Amino acid sequence: YIIFGPARYKDENWDLNLVTLRYLGQEIDMASINAKIFNQKTKLWEKLSSKLDDFEIRSVFGKKVPIEPIKSMISYKTNLARDVDLEDVRQLKIIATHTPKSKYGKRDKIRL
Repeated sequence: YIIFGPARYKDENWDLNLVTLRYLGQEIDMASINAKIFNQKTKLWEKLSSKLDDFEIRSVFGKKVPIEPIKSMISYKTNLARDVDLEDVRQLKIIATHTPKSKYGKRDKIRL
């Protein structure tokens, strides 16, 4: 299933440790938390501000996995500003407005 890595990956948008899988025709990227993106607005490399403490542990197909908050994804995808990221931002905002609140009064965190 592994089609890339684990290895350092760097292109014009990303600088990170990465493993890419292909499963049932779907590519799945698994990256380290120590990633950098190229901010299209400032034209500078910046560290992603994701923190493991902000992630919520959820059960996905019977496995417990960390899920990144929608707000965090919207922020970095807005800064990347590629067409694919801007479409993700549009869809994430729709998901965020339709996600029920958790028992703690916060919207549940969902990662696409």
